[in-house]
Amino acid sequence: MKQTRACLCLLILLVIGLLSSMPLTSPSELASAANDEWSMAIEAITASGGGNQNLQLGTRKGASDGFDSGLDTPHPPAMPGAVFDAYFDVDHHLFPQLDHDYRALEYSAQWILRVESQSEATTLSWDASGVPSDVSLRLHDAELDIEMKSATTANLSPGGHTLFITGLLTSEPTPLPTSSPAPPMTPTPTPTIEATPTATPAPTPIATPTVQPTTTPTPTPLPAATVTPVATPTSTSPTVEYGAGNVPPSGGTVATDDGRVTIYFPASAFNEDAEVTIEPVPCQEGPRGFHLGGTCFVVMAKYGDGTLADLEADVEICVQYSAGDLAAAGGKAHHLKLARFDQATSAWLVLVTSVDTDAAAICSNTNHLSDWIVVAEVPASLMWWHILLIVLGALLLLALLGTALTRRRFVS
Repeated sequence: MKQTRACLCLLILLVIGLLSSMPLTSPSELASAANDEWSMAIEAITASGGGNQNLQLGTRKGASDGFDSGLDTPHPPAMPGAVFDAYFDVDHHLFPQLDHDYRALEYSAQWILRVESQSEATTLSWDASGVPSDVSLRLHDAELDIEMKSATTANLSPGGHTLFITGLLTSEPTPLPTSSPAPPMTPTPTPTIEATPTATPAPTPIATPTVQPTTTPTPTPLPAATVTPVATPTSTSPTVEYGAGNVPPSGGTVATDDGRVTIYFPASAFNEDAEVTIEPVPCQEGPRGFHLGGTCFVVMAKYGDGTLADLEADVEICVQYSAGDLAAAGGKAHHLKLARFDQATSAWLVLVTSVDTDAAAICSNTNHLSDWIVVAEVPASLMWWHILLIVLGALLLLALLGTALTRRRFVS
């Protein structure tokens, strides 16, 4: 019986080791790969020499925001009485703490780095030379805001820190303006070509060819050119109602009339009274790699003679997700995210989002007001080697159990 238990423990350790160390690519190979596969090592060191030198973030095809077996590396649990810890925080029931955290950067991605040091300051250092030129990385929290490709270190005071590392693909959008001037050129040659065949059937009178070209180009090309590009975006109806309210420097709350969108402003978010409005907008586009939901709106703040986008403190935006949002997530609310449009990079930024299924709401913190949408994360599919590993594990388990039973039979 003791041998059987020992074999089972050995099998469990073997399976966990295989799940956490299946084909990982070395940092040098990742750096030389395509723009969607790169990595960057980070070290978190204290003055006494303690810390974590095994942190690494990056992007891989098919990676998710949680734990991906074969890509990510779990972080070992901290020892009792430990005074320092550093790890990437992800939403996963088995491995919520990672040393290696890979994401899919098709438009934007965000890593959460937690550093806890009871009595010593911590120095973060990194080498961003392997990050592609069209990818920007920003390290930020309530006190820091560092462009990681322009710096190599960051100093943290003693205590607990939750840091966000935001990656944006800066070479994205704007094929749209180039396609807009092209359509007006196409209708002009078509009426001139059609005018020549219509003039041939009536050669003798001069009045008939002049009447026919005026009637043929006018009704046919104009409706076709105006209907096709405009009909698709405007067919989407907004799913939230209008909301407005006055917010003083002491803070306040603004919500839509239907209560689906609520914004909580803390004290000192504004330096003076501000008029905040929430307006529904049609859902047209979102970040690649995410399904677009049915909730889209824009938040604006006005005081004095102008508008304000950047706030003095983080606000909390909560949205009650709709049936359309839930359908985009395949019925799984924990896949829903809030995203805002960043005018500086002309890209959608998917924010860290908490999900409350009891209230059917999702919430995010931000210090920027702009366009907002609800998106759904596309879950990673089960890979072939996952199935192979499960089958091999089951066969090995049967073999070990058979061996143990055979030995017991011979002993007895």
